[in-house]
Amino acid sequence: MMYALAVLLLIAVNVQGQREECTLAPELVKVYQDFHNERFRPDGYVTVTFRPDMYEKAKEELNEPGKYSSEGSMYKVTRGSRVLPKNNNPIEKKVDRVLRSKLLRAVAQLKFHHPMKFGCAGNLTDVNERRQNLEITCLYTRDV
Repeated sequence: MMYALAVLLLIAVNVQGQREECTLAPELVKVYQDFHNERFRPDGYVTVTFRPDMYEKAKEELNEPGKYSSEGSMYKVTRGSRVLPKNNNPIEKKVDRVLRSKLLRAVAQLKFHHPMKFGCAGNLTDVNERRQNLEITCLYTRDV
């Protein structure tokens, strides 16, 4: 019995190691994907899918603007930030608020080709003891 359990655990670890890993919380991935699905219906002409490799690039773009989104690049970028009150709202609600208030128009203006992949990253910093600034960068490219 213990041997069978050990074998199952090894199989589970091995399968887990073969999948693409994303350090972003699944709840945040869902917020980003849902936001984009509202703009680009999954059954529509253009599909836009969150990818862990794009999340890593979006983090780099957030910290070094222009690293991937320079003129003539194959990447497109949207950015937005908003000062929010410090409160107990979950980070998912804060991210959704910034997406809808600051990135909605920018995403709508992008010209996408089917299929697209994207990643988004955010940075939450304290402005003062009662306010925080949430900056979000989303990076897009063709999913070939």
